[in-house]
Amino acid sequence: MEYKFQNTFCSQCGEEFGPGDHGFSSCKSHRGTKERMEEAMVLADRCWSKAAKAAPEFVEQYLASAEELLLNRFIVRGDEFREHCRRRMIFLPKALHHNTWVSGVRALSLIGWIEPIMKVTPEQGHNHMDKVTLWRSKITREQTPKKLPQLDLF
Repeated sequence: MEYKFQNTFCSQCGEEFGPGDHGFSSCKSHRGTKERMEEAMVLADRCWSKAAKAAPEFVEQYLASAEELLLNRFIVRGDEFREHCRRRMIFLPKALHHNTWVSGVRALSLIGWIEPIMKVTPEQGHNHMDKVTLWRSKITREQTPKKLPQLDLF
């Protein structure tokens, strides 16, 4: 991922936060930030684990759809995985939380099929996030492009 700054800090306490698009002007703004992110990752993993147990057919279909997409595309926006499933009539079972879509993308990263490039503006209407991750396929059959496609970054 590309960020505006290689290192970010809190102006009040001096705590370092690593790469990011902004730092913090006061401790009130960052208290709990790292903890919330760590907790979100744990919850994403639990969500995918629940999906694998409660709806293994969905997980299998999701992975097959993602594999098809990633074999044929070198660059994929994070919000395209769900849309690709929808076009193949793969829908989230009612027993699963909607965050299963996000945890599915995290699973693809953990198994080594994709790697993050940067944050970009989403294109799919179902997305409520202002930014999504642009992913590089590590299993594509497509030739590596000489340069990234034109992107709406901000």
